Amino acid sequence: METAPDEAAPAGWPRPVCPVLRTSIDAIIFQQTELDSYQSSPLPGMPGAQAGLVEVVRMFGVTDAGHSVLCHVHGFAPYLYTPAPPAFADKHLQEFHTKLNVAVKGQLGNQARDCPEAVLGVEICNKASL
Repeated sequence: METAPDEAAPAGWPRPVCPVLRTSIDAIIFQQTELDSYQSSPLPGMPGAQAGLVEVVRMFGVTDAGHSVLCHVHGFAPYLYTPAPPAFADKHLQEFHTKLNVAVKGQLGNQARDCPEAVLGVEICNKASL
């Protein structure tokens, strides 16, 4: 897929002409200026949930040349680290995963019906607190 160069820029807001972007081989580097998200159906081959609605991150930005960019990021899965009790081990992961999933879905209210699994996984990581 290729994107065509911009036509004429709106009067009073001159923008540089955008070169043809060969999306299969050209990289694009941009400064993110805004970020939001929306829900959509999962795309095959993307990491994360494969059923129900999934979160898609939408990044707005601009390149060094002044071209506007809108990037839809599929397959992003937010994560967090939390301290575990000293005796916590692999044998506790399944129960923790189940209980955490129930708790997170409880916070989603009506949106929980569109989210079969809010917590995609849990694992033990050895980290140090700063």
